[in-house]
Amino acid sequence: MPRWQDDKPRPHHYEFAHRALRRIAFNPQVDLAALGHAGHLDGCLRATWAAVGERQGEPDRLPDYGLHGELVEIAGKSAVLVTLPVANHAAEARFAVIAPLCPPESRRYLTLEFSWNIVTDHPTTMIGEWRADGHHLNLGPGPDAVKSAFLAKVQELLSS
Repeated sequence: MPRWQDDKPRPHHYEFAHRALRRIAFNPQVDLAALGHAGHLDGCLRATWAAVGERQGEPDRLPDYGLHGELVEIAGKSAVLVTLPVANHAAEARFAVIAPLCPPESRRYLTLEFSWNIVTDHPTTMIGEWRADGHHLNLGPGPDAVKSAFLAKVQELLSS
């Protein structure tokens, strides 16, 4: 049986990237730029990761190794790039971008997700986008799971 067929995301990882972080991204009360300028992004991300973990059973809790948030510029506007703990299973996000930050109602939430090439049965990536209304879009194959490649793809998507 192909490896991709039974691969499922770990609940902690999935809930953080696709539920908790998405809610933060689309909350107009959260001033992400101010958090970034004050140096509080990492602390807020780790606190949210821990809160998501508390809702998981002990065996499903994951450490926050590698979790990091930073302000970046994409398409000439401020954005937040989140690097997540290593993604090893389908639908787990390696990176997420919230852009632009202002005005909050214009924010987009894009992810670079672990995926499988079903022809070769090898890991790959895909670009996903969550909309404020809760809909998830598959935007197709993603770049290599490196920050610069993801940011270049997001730049392309936001500029088109």
